[in-house]
Amino acid sequence: MILLANDWLAENPSWKAINCESVTLLFKPNESGSLELRPTDASFYIYGSAKQHIVKALRLWIKRQPTDSTDDSENVSKAKPQILDYLDIIPENRGDGDSFCPKFENLNQCVERINKMVREKKINGTIITVESLNCEAEIDWKINPEQTLNFFTNKTVTILRIFYEKGPPSELEIGIKDFVPQNLSGGGFFKRPKFEPFSLVLTRSTKWLIENPDVTFRNAQSLDIKLKSLGPCDVTSMAYTEHGDYLKIFRIAYTKPLKCKSNQSLNIDNNNIVETKSLVLASKLFMPTKKGESLTEIRQRLEDWINVSHKDQIVGEINKPIEILSAETVEVFCRSDDNELEKAVDDTFQYNRFGTKNGYIFMSLRVYFHLPGLPNLLIPSDDDNLIQSMALNNENTSSCTIL
Repeated sequence: MILLANDWLAENPSWKAINCESVTLLFKPNESGSLELRPTDASFYIYGSAKQHIVKALRLWIKRQPTDSTDDSENVSKAKPQILDYLDIIPENRGDGDSFCPKFENLNQCVERINKMVREKKINGTIITVESLNCEAEIDWKINPEQTLNFFTNKTVTILRIFYEKGPPSELEIGIKDFVPQNLSGGGFFKRPKFEPFSLVLTRSTKWLIENPDVTFRNAQSLDIKLKSLGPCDVTSMAYTEHGDYLKIFRIAYTKPLKCKSNQSLNIDNNNIVETKSLVLASKLFMPTKKGESLTEIRQRLEDWINVSHKDQIVGEINKPIEILSAETVEVFCRSDDNELEKAVDDTFQYNRFGTKNGYIFMSLRVYFHLPGLPNLLIPSDDDNLIQSMALNNENTSSCTIL
């Protein structure tokens, strides 16, 4: 798939990938009863009695390359197309553990393996995406990340997939920062626990980026982490068995200069870096608004929102464009297809998710962007709702689409 992506980028050099995403595509029965791949459908019902086949695909989130000329045809002819590549970091099975799940390398150990490769100049290019990718495992916990046709299984192993643009060896090490919903009230056998809503988790991530200007934002993901108890959530675990309770966390992947290097000595392509000194991270979610709405229609609403120009309502600047940083496809799990979707998006706790494998998956799109013109000093430390409210009111122009 990466070869197909490079062919497309070569034919469209005015576009560049800002995020690469491994997505799950599902099948639906057609009128004759046969299974048919439906890549643009946004809602699926998962039956408990049937084996659910899936296809893993590559989705590029792209935007136009910056230009320095008013002649578009001249810019296209001069633009150098991206050449993408990737590598997979598969956690090692350490063999021990409990009867349900063996013990694998944890997240921190996998990140350290990547940074060891960076120090040894084994990643030949600029890192675009650091993806936490769930892979369906066989009964012996073996996985094949290259396999594109598969089905949902009871065992999952998470790998780190690094997408990068080919070029000089990277001299930026990676890091991962997780934001976990706080437990607001404990649960019991007959009482559902209450956790912090996802919108407030996002707000904390924005504050963290402002307070850490030495890191460079790469991409973000909302991830479901299995809860083994209502105690501290182990976000570093890389394997789990299906069925049970899950907590939705927010994960930011970033790069930063190697500790042994000074900024002046780094071989850095400034066109591929978003400086976080003035970065104010915001997001907007686009989800199905009616039954039967396709992913194509949702994508069109996202593009319309980006391309519409409005006054900046934060500091009075007019037509200052927002800067698209990244985007992701969000799978929202629901028990029914009625009015639960909007609630499920902000609910970070999922009780016995797919315990009977009878439920809905809704595909939504979340775009991450930088709010321009917002001084850091305007964000008080005690106002958790300020950043999210500004994100919802700021709708300025930019350019982005999906391949």
